[in-house]
Amino acid sequence: MLSAQVQSDPSFRRIVMLSNEIVSTASKLNDLIATKYQPAREAAEHSFQNMTSGLIVVLLVGYVSLIMIPLWRRMHEEAARFKAMSAEVWKLSTVAHRTTNIVILTDVEGRIEWTNSSFERISGYSLTEVRGRKPGSFLQFEETDQSTVDRIREAVRAKRPVQAELLNRSKAGQAYWLNLDIQPLHSEGGEHIGFMAIESDITELKRVTTDLLRKNFDLAVMSELACIGEWVLDLQKNSVYWSRQVRRIHEVDEGYIPTFEAAVAFYPVHVRQRLTSGLESCIATKGSWECELPFLTAKGNDRWVRVYATAIEEKGSVTKLIGAFQDITDIVRSRSDLEISSRRLEMAAEGASIGLWEWDVASKRLWVHPKWWTHLGFDEPGGASPITIDDLIIHPDDLRSVVDNRTRFLQNGAAQLTNEFRQRDVNGVWRWVSSTGRATAFDKQGRPLRVSGVYVDIHERKLAAERAQFAASHDHLTGLMNRAEFVRQIDARIARRQNADDTFAVLAIDLDRFKYVNDSFGHAAGDAVLAGVASRLRAILREADILARLGGDEFAIIVDGRENCRERCAAVAARILNEIRRDYVHEGKNLQIGASVGIAVADENTVDHETLMRAADTALYAVKESGKNSYRFFDQELAFRAQERRDIEADLRFAQDRGEFELHFQPQVDLVSRQYTSFEALIRWRHPHRGLVSPDLFIPIAEETGLIVSIGQWVIEEACRIAAHWPEPLPVSINLSAAQLGRSDLLAIVTQALLQTNLHAHRLEIEMTESVFMNKDDTLLRDILQLHDLGVRLALDDFGTGYSSLGYLHKLPFDKIKIDKSFIADIATSAQSAAIICAIVNLARSLGIETTAEGIETEEQASLVLAAGCAIGQGFLFSPPVPEGEVFTDDRLTTANGALPNRTRRRADSNRVGGLS
Repeated sequence: MLSAQVQSDPSFRRIVMLSNEIVSTASKLNDLIATKYQPAREAAEHSFQNMTSGLIVVLLVGYVSLIMIPLWRRMHEEAARFKAMSAEVWKLSTVAHRTTNIVILTDVEGRIEWTNSSFERISGYSLTEVRGRKPGSFLQFEETDQSTVDRIREAVRAKRPVQAELLNRSKAGQAYWLNLDIQPLHSEGGEHIGFMAIESDITELKRVTTDLLRKNFDLAVMSELACIGEWVLDLQKNSVYWSRQVRRIHEVDEGYIPTFEAAVAFYPVHVRQRLTSGLESCIATKGSWECELPFLTAKGNDRWVRVYATAIEEKGSVTKLIGAFQDITDIVRSRSDLEISSRRLEMAAEGASIGLWEWDVASKRLWVHPKWWTHLGFDEPGGASPITIDDLIIHPDDLRSVVDNRTRFLQNGAAQLTNEFRQRDVNGVWRWVSSTGRATAFDKQGRPLRVSGVYVDIHERKLAAERAQFAASHDHLTGLMNRAEFVRQIDARIARRQNADDTFAVLAIDLDRFKYVNDSFGHAAGDAVLAGVASRLRAILREADILARLGGDEFAIIVDGRENCRERCAAVAARILNEIRRDYVHEGKNLQIGASVGIAVADENTVDHETLMRAADTALYAVKESGKNSYRFFDQELAFRAQERRDIEADLRFAQDRGEFELHFQPQVDLVSRQYTSFEALIRWRHPHRGLVSPDLFIPIAEETGLIVSIGQWVIEEACRIAAHWPEPLPVSINLSAAQLGRSDLLAIVTQALLQTNLHAHRLEIEMTESVFMNKDDTLLRDILQLHDLGVRLALDDFGTGYSSLGYLHKLPFDKIKIDKSFIADIATSAQSAAIICAIVNLARSLGIETTAEGIETEEQASLVLAAGCAIGQGFLFSPPVPEGEVFTDDRLTTANGALPNRTRRRADSNRVGGLS
């Protein structure tokens, strides 16, 4: 049967109509023939049937030709187009599979439909394992940056392209970095049908970047030891940071913060273009740059500096330049003098023909100018007869290299024969010689027949290079290894370990009371003590042990401990303590110091120097906290404490934003009337899980991390806010740390706090300890005077225990002296403490300064302090520090007869640290 499509075709309908007309005409003709030509009827009918059948066949063949030929042509064209598309798909598939980048196709939900072979090579997952899964469900892990993941997911939800760098983990557990480029895919009609991700493996690039940062850290350590200053140029903020050493090199004030333009202005005009071009090239190449430049200090002194710069990238673009300044003025001058001397020496040597030689290759005969032998102290060997090349006396360690270079020169036809070796002089000293020669005659094959050259004595230059290398890796005062070389020795020792029994240990040594010796007797005495310590430590150790001075009064030792490592370390540490505590004699004075030692033994988990040195330092700090002059091994308890400290530091960084700090207040009392005269504000940290954290625990961490600055500002503002609601004229006192007092914006912070709270300046008292004056900073003195001019009262805290306080009592307008509680604690039992208190009170009275006794805990102490002439006291006898809401509760008001009611006596569970205790 014909299809409905054929039947409905107009051409087909016209053919059918024509067929019907032909059939009708034939029927009429048949009737006529039947009536008139009956005899021939049967023959005619037979002919008619044949004609009709033939006609229908012809008509059907014609119709089929009209329909099928175009259809065949279209099918042929579609087949050709399909073949071309298949070839194109095959090419694209081949490219996708052979590229080193990962190619992933997903559906609109981000589920994998296809991956290339690079995906399996890098991730370890086959297409069968991941089809239908989202990549993040099995590639991402806890170290993957969540913010980057969120950004990618947001782009996928919005059907937008996205680029990112992401850390993934392979099936084998190996972390690797990818640079992702995710693009949405659309059909020819514009319908979103999925995503295509092109991912480049940048793990090696990341490793190189990490190595660069680690090298920069090593450079920072070496810079500290060599007094090299660091600088940072933030290209996004257009700001410049100078370390203290850089400011000293430029002879500017400690608080000086330059702009980029101001920093460049230190250099002569003809040098500035060289400097800026070098920094621009560093940015353009994302690499490093260094240069030696002259400049003029703020005080007008001509200096030379070596500038180092390294570009730091973030997300593909350079955001910072970090580097160092090294003052090389003396080096440049010495180098200039050395170059002049070297040129003179070379001219003299050339003029006198010292060191000329000629070698006959075939006979091996060697002629050397007599001046050379004279230079070495010999008469010319053999008189007028030349020697052979084999007669030269060359150091055994250099002979193989000399012979090999000579052989290569003869065989390969090199343009120049160059050797450096040691040759013995008449005194038996092995002197370094540089030998350079060229062929002056050749055979038919072009091989050297005669070689002429010159010897140059490079002994001093070699020694200078060795001294320079030694200076770069050793401490100039003691001759010991410096920190950079020491950490390299640790890493090398770790790399050489054969098994678990092949172990060693690091001993970290810190000198006790060395600062006192240095400050009291001068730096010459301190240097003499350091040299003496180095000498005594050398005498204790074995040849296999390694000793270093890390800087200041810090030493370190690598103790080889293949057998009984802990026992030997303990014995060495005990000898160190005994040796170091012996007197040191300097200019007729006996100087005494002690030492603390921390020990960390390497184990199978030790992979680098950082882990081992951090463990030794942790053990060292534990010794110092427990009383010094001892040693301790690093153990799990210390590891736990170190981890706890890291946890506290992490929580402390967010404590202020979370509102976890609060102020407690301890009154200062009139010892006669027992009425409150003022309150000291003391910070407390109410941790959500740890409860009240001791200030002894978090204040040192805040000072080390710099968080003390923002915390201190909060204390100032909060104390002023609370005191503003107290009855007039009751003041509040705040103890500030040295870090706060050294800030240039301290005056602005205090002024703003007073204005915002409407607290009169005379109701704010700033307490500072004697330790803030140790650096003798003129900027600090200026800030303190400005606070006094503002009307703020000044108090000197912990008086009598610090450093050279008396010199500042007449320089600074202190309103109050607070006598340290260590004297108060012994007042009842120590006549010396009582005498010191009386002396302090009398000194203060003569200067018109008030006195307050801290740490009063008994009535006897209060009576003795009052008898000594001090009328104001503070301590747990009167009240412990209390929260804001308990400052003026009824049981803390004065009674009718002026005495405070009885209250629970509580011992202090912590000492004040700085002003934030």
